[in-house]
Amino acid sequence: MKEKDYKLIALDMDGTLLTSNKSILPETIEDINAAVKVGKDVVFSTGRGLVEMKSFFEQIPQINYAIVFSGAVVYNITEKEIIYCDSIPQQVALEIIKIADAFQAMAHLLTLNESIVDKRQVQQMAEYNMKIYQSSFLKITTQVDSLAEACINYPSFPKVNIYFRTREDRMAAYEQLKLYPLTFALAEGASLEMSPPNTTKGTALLHLASHLGIDVSETIAVGDADNDRDILLKAGLAVAMENANKDIKEMADEIVTDNDHNGTGEAIKKFLLQLQ
Repeated sequence: MKEKDYKLIALDMDGTLLTSNKSILPETIEDINAAVKVGKDVVFSTGRGLVEMKSFFEQIPQINYAIVFSGAVVYNITEKEIIYCDSIPQQVALEIIKIADAFQAMAHLLTLNESIVDKRQVQQMAEYNMKIYQSSFLKITTQVDSLAEACINYPSFPKVNIYFRTREDRMAAYEQLKLYPLTFALAEGASLEMSPPNTTKGTALLHLASHLGIDVSETIAVGDADNDRDILLKAGLAVAMENANKDIKEMADEIVTDNDHNGTGEAIKKFLLQLQ
């Protein structure tokens, strides 16, 4: 690898910055602090919404910026300021809910301030291959009787997810949903994430780099899954986790150790700080 003075590293959350039990290793936080101390930007890069990120913002207050909602929003954490935002219109969200209902799947509406789910389905998240997130969802989500009725209260949504019972259901629903102006990512066991058209973590990285006055070639992206693909393509250096999907590892410039053994810290030290 040709040495370059990288200025920013964007870290995916699930499967990357977070361990298998959804925590951040103390040594990873130390490596992030070391990077920030010398003037490097460390950025959250996630499909999660703002309400889902609140505890992580508090845990690592040294991080100033976040790419959230899979790129639909770029957020200045310190100033509580939205730098960039795009969204899915209400009518499209209603169609997504209808298709989710047809497959007896769990739809999930994300707004700038709320994470909205059906109060019955959140009690049964194991059925939708999302058991590991259930305790978090029970704490942070707004639980409603009807997602369709809740949807009417919002003109648009940065992101909408559906959690399916099977991958076959996911692909059958995708065949219907792909007719709508959306960006799709396959996630978790059988989940489908939907963002506004032409919106990815990669497009958000371009917005953030422009805001910070740096060239995208001076950035590093670290990830493991389908919704990291475009940011890995756009960043100056693409780093995949050892636990990443096979195709993500094949497209990466570099591979670091897995998310349970401080792979993100390795990326920070080796490529951002260039400590050998």
